[in-house]
Amino acid sequence: MVEGTNTVGGFAAPMFDFGQASLQDLIIETMDAAYNFQAYATRITIGGEINVPVQNAVGDATWTAENADATEAETTFTQLKFSPYKATRIVQISRELLADSYIDMASFMAGMFGRSFATLLNYAFVNGDGSSKPTGITDGSALGVTADDPDAVTWDELQTLFYSLKEPYRANGTWLFNSTTAAEIRGLKADGRYIWEPSGQLGQPDLLLGRPVAINDDCEASTTGLKPILFGDLSYYWITWREGMDFQRLDELYAVAGNVGLRSELRVDGQLTSSEAVKHIIMA
Repeated sequence: MVEGTNTVGGFAAPMFDFGQASLQDLIIETMDAAYNFQAYATRITIGGEINVPVQNAVGDATWTAENADATEAETTFTQLKFSPYKATRIVQISRELLADSYIDMASFMAGMFGRSFATLLNYAFVNGDGSSKPTGITDGSALGVTADDPDAVTWDELQTLFYSLKEPYRANGTWLFNSTTAAEIRGLKADGRYIWEPSGQLGQPDLLLGRPVAINDDCEASTTGLKPILFGDLSYYWITWREGMDFQRLDELYAVAGNVGLRSELRVDGQLTSSEAVKHIIMA
């Protein structure tokens, strides 16, 4: 970013001071506002890599006759490893632009960093493949329904997905799909009437089969072999943060060119801790 080139900063060009702590706070605030998935997930801060025991089977209790031996039933566990992955960004800014900018450069930079990290993280939390990034909720979820059509879902399939979950997960369930899929579901009719009606109360969420809907445009499309619709208890998706965001001002590295570098780094992982808590529709 330089003052002499309008398209990469010149249009912003007086006063600026990089307060490191305040800029970190502004970036995090922007990230919180810029993506919606983590509002439903479970967020924890960790000191490093952790292993989390996850229950596979509860074991069954049985009716037992008088003076008869009790039946053994084991509870089994597996283990999930959370290893924070690193995400970074560096931006160079000319000293002229820092000195002459007449906008609130701290807020501008925080917004720019925050939105770029939010975009990166949101996609990973929804669709990440676990390779140098979190494993997204889509891949972690279990199969609920296979749609008959490669490009559209039916109302019956939505109901089948809903009831494919155990009742405790349904009771806390949230639908997750993108805007295009939402429009497709809105178009479903029965007896000439739209089945899914929007909420009539200001500020109240739309409900589908009595449960709220989260629109996230990083969800997959309604296309052959993809998983466009998820439903379940999204709190079973854990996001583990490695402490706070690290922010550095690099005065010397780019000094020859008269620039200042800004480097930001965060470490985070994410996984669905129970596949039966969230299920998906996969297209034919």
